[in-house]
Amino acid sequence: MSLTELSRTLTRRPRAAVVVLTTLLLLAVSAVTVALAQSAPGDSAVAAEPDGAEYSSEYLLPIEQTPYSISFRIAFQDDPFCTDRFRADVLEHLESTLWATMSIQWRCSVQAAGSAEVSGTAWLDAIRPADYADLLEEYDKIVFCYVWRDIDRWRVELRELDLTFLQLGPVFRTACRTAGQLPRVITEAAFQAFTPLAAVDQVKGRRVVIRLKAGRLKLFDGRMRLVQPGAVFRPFRVRVNPDTGQEEAVPVHWAYLVVTEVSGARAVCQLVTAVRGAVPPPAQDPTMVQLLGVKSNGEPSVLTVVDRETEQPVVALEVESRTLADRSRHPLGTTDFDGRIVIPPSNSLQLLYLRQGKRFLAILPVLPGSGTLPVARVPTFEERLELEGRAAALQEQVVDYVVERTVLINTLKTLVEEQKWDKAEEVARQLRALPPKEYFTEQLEQLKSLAQQLAGEDRPVPVSVKRMIDETEKLIERYVDPAVIEEAIDDYRSLREGRPAGA
Repeated sequence: MSLTELSRTLTRRPRAAVVVLTTLLLLAVSAVTVALAQSAPGDSAVAAEPDGAEYSSEYLLPIEQTPYSISFRIAFQDDPFCTDRFRADVLEHLESTLWATMSIQWRCSVQAAGSAEVSGTAWLDAIRPADYADLLEEYDKIVFCYVWRDIDRWRVELRELDLTFLQLGPVFRTACRTAGQLPRVITEAAFQAFTPLAAVDQVKGRRVVIRLKAGRLKLFDGRMRLVQPGAVFRPFRVRVNPDTGQEEAVPVHWAYLVVTEVSGARAVCQLVTAVRGAVPPPAQDPTMVQLLGVKSNGEPSVLTVVDRETEQPVVALEVESRTLADRSRHPLGTTDFDGRIVIPPSNSLQLLYLRQGKRFLAILPVLPGSGTLPVARVPTFEERLELEGRAAALQEQVVDYVVERTVLINTLKTLVEEQKWDKAEEVARQLRALPPKEYFTEQLEQLKSLAQQLAGEDRPVPVSVKRMIDETEKLIERYVDPAVIEEAIDDYRSLREGRPAGA
């Protein structure tokens, strides 16, 4: 923008003039402060890195101090209302609105994306993230916005592309009465769709502390907050693409971090997950990001459930939901012939309980309206029934063992009292022949291994199966005690040899 255009804009918009002049003053003060710090004798502006440090703070800023760089691409409906002059005015006023809203360090560029002959939804759906991968060095986000004229209002459809993880967010829709309101409406919609970046700082069970990108940089508009309690993040993990051989970041499905507390550039989160190992370890690189915010556009989502082994739709599966704060479950209905069910809109994380008969197949966390949900692959009732049947059979073996051991020990005591030594010796031999404790523990370990195999490497064992396995393990530890048999046989031998029992 030339000096003449800037002067004309500031004359028309006094509030923007105040913001720009304040910004220039702050930049001047910052420059003087840095110059004084660099010229101070004997002091260094950057603390020396310890020996062996991999990253130097002299050149790399941690993500908390790193501003966002966002490119706005605005497309207009090919319509007589959207003249060249009209488009130029919208872009110019949008840029000044972003200036007055964002942090002084943020960089937001606004450019026209041309006219779209198709609908806004079709234009936004046609975006291919891979086409913009080369822009990561320049931008963190690209906000695609489509503006069109309805009968009595202007409508805006907007979608964010995160370049770090190449993830497209859902489409947000809004409207305004007059064209003069478009810059403000677009800015507010962009903040609604904005997905912050973060890195893992500490992990302790389900309590996770994260570091927020640009968390130390204040926004001009005090009403705006990058992250608030209730915000949701999704973890990503790095894997090697089998087709290209290149590393890529992929989202961890069915795992979310829900913010419970925000303090400066850090936030405390609660881990809600249906899989194991969902949270990556704390980042060693201060510039690395591992988490991406997730936003809901307030629209419903569709969940598809298939059998894990056969990939066939699971039909007539009962689905219930509840929030993290509300313990009561609300029925949503059953899956159709394609294994699908509509999840109603919600701005908070939902826990979906998938039930077949009286048994729960899975508990999945979802955020309706955050985009296309992954396909839920669940173990069928037959798999669960087999596992529970094996656990029940092992419990019966333990009970039979205890009953038989008790009967034999009582019989041995009676025979010893009657001094029927030959028969007593036969009963003692039967006691020694009972299965050792190692037999039951081996069966238990095989059951655990089978349960984890059917559940999958990255998923926990179903709750009902784990409960039965835990109960079986407690039975073995409590009742299968080799010392009981050894003590009974020692007493028998002592009495037969004429020694007092227990001597």
